[in-house]
Amino acid sequence: MRKSNIAKCSIYTGNNSELYLNSFCKGFRITSKKLFPEFVNYLFNSSFYRKYFSLVGRGFTRINLKQEFIKNAFTLVPPLKEQTAIAEFLDRKTALIDQAIGIKEKQIELLKERRQIVIHRAVTRGLDPEVKMKDSGVEWIGEVPEHWKFEPLKYSLNGIIDCEHKTAPFVDEKNFFVIRTSNIKNGKLTLNKAKYTNEKGYIEWTKRGVPKSGDIILTREAPAGEACIIPDDLKLCLGQRTVWLKINKKLILPEMVIYFIYSKIGRTYIDFLSSGSTVLHFNMADIKNIPVLSIPIKEQKAIVEYIEHLSDKISTTISLKRQEIERIKEYKSTLINSAVTGKIKVC
Repeated sequence: MRKSNIAKCSIYTGNNSELYLNSFCKGFRITSKKLFPEFVNYLFNSSFYRKYFSLVGRGFTRINLKQEFIKNAFTLVPPLKEQTAIAEFLDRKTALIDQAIGIKEKQIELLKERRQIVIHRAVTRGLDPEVKMKDSGVEWIGEVPEHWKFEPLKYSLNGIIDCEHKTAPFVDEKNFFVIRTSNIKNGKLTLNKAKYTNEKGYIEWTKRGVPKSGDIILTREAPAGEACIIPDDLKLCLGQRTVWLKINKKLILPEMVIYFIYSKIGRTYIDFLSSGSTVLHFNMADIKNIPVLSIPIKEQKAIVEYIEHLSDKISTTISLKRQEIERIKEYKSTLINSAVTGKIKVC
């Protein structure tokens, strides 16, 4: 636990007399008539007090805050009338700030939805608005271009290699990457908390073949249905619950497979398989039958370029929105600090 995560403070304004604290939570009741509780709440949420609590926090794997440090924290005590005015001022201002943050967060969600709509439309209808359409024969897909064909993924693969029911031994040297389900999320490969094996482990776990760049790794459990493209210059072997899809690039582009898996086509198929089950597990037949559309390679390239261009624009906009949110949060923090320390006049 990071020190920045301790001493988060909130105030209870209800009237329920039976309240209980969870583990690692501390509660205190203000009985002094010289202190306005809402003011103290803002005071303890200011960066000055957060820094103080961070400094006195103790621990290695889990940072703890002893009660004595809360009791002995010095408290600024302006006149009660000023405390009330400051708290009411911050209530009004922070409500407007939180509203502005909420609007921008909603905008980010709408942009993400827009990206999904763009992907789904492109991979099910193509880029030509004048193309003749036909019924795909699949209820949740609807019509597709007349010259496209709906078929299972297995017809676009050169093979499928499943991981053995164990994982290669982990070592400290970062030479041979062991890909695990936790390294695959939303179509991307992450090296966060990556694990590595030695040469002996790598040789043992690649006896059935060495995963190549441009092929795809798919998770079959925990969770099932996450996928990523193998990048260049990365020596990796499969970890438990991962599957290597050997893509026939003459028939389908790896990017298109990812788009199909994360589009409504793939998600509906995955939801259908998981219906009535608490834990989804792909068997090999499930993987082979992941639905895709057979599209001429030239069209696939155009679709991939189109999606990547629009996705980049949307990602840039989302990034700017997140930067704006961070600036608003910084302003909120500065406003609280200035108000509770008397640097700005509120009444």
